[in-house]
Formats: sequence, C-alpha cells, structure tokens
Amino acid sequence: MTRPPQILWIDCSAAATAGMAMLLARTALSRWYQLPVTLIGLLGAVNLGYASGSFMLARARRRPRWALLTLVAANAGWAAVCLLLALTLHRQASRLGTTHLVVEAGFVATLAAIEWRQRRILAP
Repeated sequence: MTRPPQILWIDCSAAATAGMAMLLARTALSRWYQLPVTLIGLLGAVNLGYASGSFMLARARRRPRWALLTLVAANAGWAAVCLLLALTLHRQASRLGTTHLVVEAGFVATLAAIEWRQRRILAP
C-alpha cells in the first residue's frame, strides 16, 4: 500500500499533469472527445485548482484536519460531477470522451477513499 503522505503527492501530481495536458491540448481533445473546447478548458482548470490544494497539503508538515476533509469532499464531489457529465453528454461525446470522464471519476473517487481511510495518519 502507498505510504500515507505519498497519496497526497500522487493526488497533486496527477491533477497537475491532467490539468496542464487538458489546457495545452484542449483544441485536439475537443475534436477527439466531441465536446466543447470550453468544457475541456474548464476541466483542465479545475484539475489545476485541485493540484494546488493537494500540493499545499502534501508539502505541509502539519495538515489541518479540516483541510484534508475538504480535499476528500472535493475529490468525491468531482467524481460525482465527472459521472454526471458522462451520463449527460454520452450521446454527444465520443466513446473516448465518455471513457475519459468515467475513468477520471473512478480515479478521483479512489483518491477520496484512500485519503478518507488514511485521514488520521495524514492529518493527526
């Protein structure tokens, strides 16, 4: 199992990578996903926001419990948003676009679950 502090580094690294990739390639992704370029840009920007929050927590020597619980709730909420987008847009989006949303939802939900289980270690 991943050592507890590493999960926050995984969280911020994945969000930063996804966010930058989506912002830099939003025009191509829009064509491939058959989704509006503004939506792709918004998804990328949200990922960068998550990256900054989880980065601050990953770097902190002492993490406030409220901050960690906010991250867990935000991850769970983002997973729900991604699933809702996949369900709402599945007729418009390509299979690749729908798959991206579902996989992102699953990944972020997994992060939320791990961070929740390790909350007492991550923010004693």
